[in-house]
Amino acid sequence: MKSTVRHIFAALMLAIAGVLGASGAKPEVKFDNTVFDFGTVRQSAAPVQTEFVMTNTGAEPVAILSASTTCGCSRAEYSKEPVKPGKSVKIKVKFNPAGQHGEINREVKLRIKGSGKKSIRVPLKIRGVVVP
Repeated sequence: MKSTVRHIFAALMLAIAGVLGASGAKPEVKFDNTVFDFGTVRQSAAPVQTEFVMTNTGAEPVAILSASTTCGCSRAEYSKEPVKPGKSVKIKVKFNPAGQHGEINREVKLRIKGSGKKSIRVPLKIRGVVVP
């Protein structure tokens, strides 16, 4: 009897561990590129932009929860809709050179979440040189 109870208890603990492990899984994504160089941009130019492509390489949908930038001169636009496994989404990053000068190194920090409890942070970087 004790042996049967132990086996049932062990099986129950393994099942609980499996569920907890699955709910803690990190989202799996891949980017075509995480760095973009605008090259030389005139200070008087209109804002410039690029797109980063994120592909969901996991088995569960993922969503971009937020995109924070390191300055007010850049911003990111992205879909709030979940990205299904195998599908891709574009993240537009715009940079306004007005008021900037010299070498620029800016970052957009994406926070991405899957169906589990864990989220990941992915930095996207833009570079360039702003001239008068």
